[in-house]
Amino acid sequence: MKRLFGSLCVVILLTGCATADIIPIGSNTYMISQTSAGGVFKAMGSLKASVIKRANAFAESKGKIAIPVAEKETPSRPGQMPNYEYQFILVDKDDPRASNPVLKAAPSTLIIENK
Repeated sequence: MKRLFGSLCVVILLTGCATADIIPIGSNTYMISQTSAGGVFKAMGSLKASVIKRANAFAESKGKIAIPVAEKETPSRPGQMPNYEYQFILVDKDDPRASNPVLKAAPSTLIIENK
């Protein structure tokens, strides 16, 4: 049993976090998502920070600034690893939106009424 637990811990440490590539989801809108294999042992704050740092580095590589558009976090629970999804746009450094970004939580469920 100890050997199995030790092997499981090693696998979790080696896999760490599964991070998707930054993908375009519009003409100037991008998304990045990261899932942690650390489960309840991974703080959501550090997961978010890692994702936002990658988005900022991506923007900087293009000479731009990443402005948040939406976020969605899925906390860990039995059978589900924590996940953080971040959507952003790129703007020039002198763009007015760069000085006061607003982040909105993405809805987990949309209800559409037919009238």
